[in-house]
Amino acid sequence: MKKGEIVLVKFPFTDLSGSKLRPAMILAERAQDVLTAFITTNTNSLSNDEILIEATESNKLKQNSKLNLFKIAALRKDLVLGKLGVIEDSEILKIDIKLIQILNIKQ
Repeated sequence: MKKGEIVLVKFPFTDLSGSKLRPAMILAERAQDVLTAFITTNTNSLSNDEILIEATESNKLKQNSKLNLFKIAALRKDLVLGKLGVIEDSEILKIDIKLIQILNIKQ
């Protein structure tokens, strides 16, 4: 798995009361774990922590969605149920810039 891949996972609720099967984007990979960001089709509004991802042939999303870069979870790789598609390189650049802002990383 590599950064930008869209995968299907049981993404945990922020209160840890449960999880929901949904697409997520891989942000990073290490030994047995992946760092993932939440994807939802609820695109009614966008916060500063979210990026609109248009459904394309390469990402295999069924409809336009938003990537929430403040809802991040580290998960074991064996919890990934499958790969759906991949985000375009131009979108990954936007995501990197947004993560630098969110995490207040000094350059």
